[in-house]
Amino acid sequence: MPVCPHRFLISLLALALNACVTTTTATPPRLAIMQGVTGNDYTQVLVLTEGEQGYRFVLVDAQGRERSPHSTKVSRHASSSWRVQHVAFRNLTPNTTYLLRVYQHGERRDERRLRTLDPQRRKLRFAIASCMDDRTPQGDIWQQMLALRPDVIFLIGDNVYADRYVKGIKYGTKSWEIMATPAELWRRNVETRNYIALFKSEELVPVVATWDDHDYGINNGGRDYPYKKESLAVFDAFFASQPSAHYQRAGLGTAAFFNIYAFNFFLLDNRSFRVAKAVAGKQQQHYGRKQLQWLWRNLQGKDYAMLVGGDQFFGGYHRFESFEGRNRQAFARFMAKLKTLPTKVVFISGDRHLTEIMRVPAAQLGYQTYEFTSSPIHGTLHPSNWDKTPNPRQIAGQDLRHNFMLLELERPRAGLQLQAAAYAKGGKLLFSGDYVVR
Repeated sequence: MPVCPHRFLISLLALALNACVTTTTATPPRLAIMQGVTGNDYTQVLVLTEGEQGYRFVLVDAQGRERSPHSTKVSRHASSSWRVQHVAFRNLTPNTTYLLRVYQHGERRDERRLRTLDPQRRKLRFAIASCMDDRTPQGDIWQQMLALRPDVIFLIGDNVYADRYVKGIKYGTKSWEIMATPAELWRRNVETRNYIALFKSEELVPVVATWDDHDYGINNGGRDYPYKKESLAVFDAFFASQPSAHYQRAGLGTAAFFNIYAFNFFLLDNRSFRVAKAVAGKQQQHYGRKQLQWLWRNLQGKDYAMLVGGDQFFGGYHRFESFEGRNRQAFARFMAKLKTLPTKVVFISGDRHLTEIMRVPAAQLGYQTYEFTSSPIHGTLHPSNWDKTPNPRQIAGQDLRHNFMLLELERPRAGLQLQAAAYAKGGKLLFSGDYVVR
């Protein structure tokens, strides 16, 4: 049977094209990695992986020497194939950059830079962010934050919208009727961790966290949330750091003490112990009696401290959640106790879906201090209604902009000196100022 010359030429051309084709393997996406609390000679990372087999983690110094972990632990949930690998390194050199290398089945899977603390530093630069909705475009805002080179980043609530986008919820269900189950808590933490650019960045920065209602698992939730123990276990899987000289958990929800460069931070749990209404002989509670006893005890001997909460402390001027606005009796007791202590405090908060700085006059605590609020870094934007309900304490503010705040702390001979600046996407400066507490 004669061969058609046209078909013969087409076959030769196809063979030639196939010979020129090089098989390529797609580069896997970056892992979501969070650097936890870090000291002069130690660090820890939390690595989100699908499955847990075949991974190896090392730190590499400038001379190319590999350092193996001091300890590893895996957090998992039965409903998911996703795991959080907790990897701790010790006996590191202070003020030194290392490469974190992640191997999977012998192949290099990912690589990041991280740094130990400088024991000679006397000034602290830190960022605060809250309200991270993974269904809202994040743009370049995390890159803008990292470009300002904070020493540590505080994620102070609604770090995950676990009670949003819950499967099987009927349209029209009220937000306060939706509660995330343990499986939903895990799934939503995985989705958000894989989305946020902070955890994919080339250079890692230590992160310290507490929660608010949406990552707790129920809108405006309190002590009656039936999954609060399971929710805390999920929080610990994704955000907890090992106890150290710099970081101690209170054993009371997410409450923790954190010290860096001699600056003291108390991260408070505003959900696990909250009693919104005084009923059946129970007093209103925002933080709960045991958490407050822990706070008062650990404030002893400290001249200054930052109190970090998920929602605003001084928010009585608006109708949304705040310590002052929703738990007035508990707030009055809280302020009366603070006024008796020699420790001077500064307040840091999120949740409000706007950013502002409030001046707390000396008449309230015996010294002038401030509250710094930042929200949302990427989430729903709401008008402030300051034209209808002005904030008498406000000295700077901005609504309807995604934002984070950068603060610098310094301790001159007398007082605590703060520089604060709020930034939006694109690195736009919203407002800034210098403040002194003494």
